Amino acid sequence: MFPEIQENWKEIHRRCLAGATEKCDEDKLIRQDGSIEWLSWEINPWHDEKGLVGGIIMFTELITQRKNAETMLQKAYEHTNVLVQERTAELSAANDKLRKLSRAAEQSPSSIIITDAAGRIEYINPKLALLSGHTLEEVVGKRPSIFKSGKTAAA
Repeated sequence: MFPEIQENWKEIHRRCLAGATEKCDEDKLIRQDGSIEWLSWEINPWHDEKGLVGGIIMFTELITQRKNAETMLQKAYEHTNVLVQERTAELSAANDKLRKLSRAAEQSPSSIIITDAAGRIEYINPKLALLSGHTLEEVVGKRPSIFKSGKTAAA
């Protein structure tokens, strides 16, 4: 009647006909054409008025779509993890470069000033602070003209 029924299913049916109850939340069924279906099922015996097993009742649910969605989600999760690891490595390398550049600016024997696009000071290195007598905290947000000495000609 069911040419695709596998031997393990026949054994389950025999046990249930003998009075057992069996259940499986995820069972793989390979069709004759090679396609795969996923089932959730429970088999219970039913008893006649004398208490003898009269047959079995099968409750089945086709869960192939759910299993396929779970598989796709797992693959997406794994792919995302790979991307996160790659990006983390890139950011770590970029941070290493920034730390080197920061140390170079901090230790430079030359005066360094960094401004934003509007020309407001964001950073001065220790050498400029030493030469100017200003601290970084004093000059942040101000214009570089704060450093005019009055000893050079205007451009």
